[in-house]
Amino acid sequence: MDRGKEVKDQPQKKKRAYKADVSRETRRRVVREDLRMKQYRQQKRDLLSEATMAKRPTRAKMFLKFVNPCKHVSIIWTDEKIFTVEQAYNSHVKWVLGRSIEDIPLNMSRVVRGQKPALVMVWVGVTSLRMKTPLIFIPKGVKILYYESLLSPK
Repeated sequence: MDRGKEVKDQPQKKKRAYKADVSRETRRRVVREDLRMKQYRQQKRDLLSEATMAKRPTRAKMFLKFVNPCKHVSIIWTDEKIFTVEQAYNSHVKWVLGRSIEDIPLNMSRVVRGQKPALVMVWVGVTSLRMKTPLIFIPKGVKILYYESLLSPK
């Protein structure tokens, strides 16, 4: 039986183990030593059309032509991001030890979640001269006019 063909035909680990009827360690050894392959996590990528991918090099060259002569001019890139002010929680990682569930204090055994968590917006800017603006924290519910006044120099 050709194990290499089997690995390529069935990329999911559980299906491979079920079909081959081998242990997990044997399967890992075959993949590592016999096939000289490694397992990698799938990566997230942007969905780009062929036209967009073809335009990228020309647009990058145009941008560099615009930026390079302007060494004395500072170009500012800004971004804002909304963060939830809530405790991080991952049930696969966070374990609480105790002899019984009743022995563990409630604040340790439970993570409170709300339907609408508190939010904070963070604004930051970076210049082409590698200078950074200070972080500006904008609380939830701030209107756009007040938001612009926060960003204007005082």
